Amino acid sequence: MQSTVMNTKPSLSLEELFETLTPDERRILTDPKKIPAIREFLCSMAKHEVKKNDTQKDFEVTYTTMQKLFGENFFGIEEVVRAFTIPSKASFAAHIAAEKEARKIKKMLHIKCNEPDMAFFLENIARGTSPADEWMMILHIPHLINHGTRHPITMEYTVNTMDKSLYKNGKGKLLTKDSRWAQSRYFYRSEKISNYRWDLLTKRCIDETYKKDTDKQERTLKSYAIQNGLNPSLVRTRKPLDILYAYFVALSSRNAKILLDEFDQAVCESSNENVYMGVSSLGGLKIHSAIPEYGKAHNTGRILAR
Repeated sequence: MQSTVMNTKPSLSLEELFETLTPDERRILTDPKKIPAIREFLCSMAKHEVKKNDTQKDFEVTYTTMQKLFGENFFGIEEVVRAFTIPSKASFAAHIAAEKEARKIKKMLHIKCNEPDMAFFLENIARGTSPADEWMMILHIPHLINHGTRHPITMEYTVNTMDKSLYKNGKGKLLTKDSRWAQSRYFYRSEKISNYRWDLLTKRCIDETYKKDTDKQERTLKSYAIQNGLNPSLVRTRKPLDILYAYFVALSSRNAKILLDEFDQAVCESSNENVYMGVSSLGGLKIHSAIPEYGKAHNTGRILAR
């Protein structure tokens, strides 16, 4: 793959960059047991920045390159449209303004891919030094259009709108029956995706995050990010809606199954409480308000989101 890095105008020195890190991040970076590529990672972050006058052609090239790089693990405009399309409802415009706003969406991907740590990470993926099939790139959209009305995407709206279509297509239910307790909670009814957004995700929970408390999981995620050339300060904590959305888009658009035999921890934006979400053996996402009993042993962890 041709490098996605735009130019090499110096921005921060290594010393200046080091000063921006938290104490925990500094300890990770100065641990002699960590990967030798850390200095190369810091150098790449210090020397790359994005041009401001890139064109639509540049955006299209980046979009096509990411499609090829991630293959079936790329969930962009076409995949999101396919996921939210209900064939029996022509008025249900799953083009969600995504096609109208394709330029904006592709520009956002272009900018993300040229952020210093992402450029470094993608070059490693392209060279084969990091396995591409362990990651997915997914577009998040903030609303759907039904009968000309925009509806913000919430867990409640997604389940109510798409569950029957998913079931009719033989892909099961979005949520299990014993997850209905969540339907009265604010995070289910009201938490939203605020804007178009691209997320880079690991396809599975990081093994080293199993059987750890939240603080240890956070440190492990940052360490894993650094080992893969990603800026640890940009690792995101996922909300329940983020987990449901990624699960639904992957399943509905490509019949791809994620979170099998494991639970990802999410933090509710409204209450700062944790919930645990994973795929039930009977199909569909299961939401736990506490760590699943059988999850204590092996399979409650965290997916890395950047």
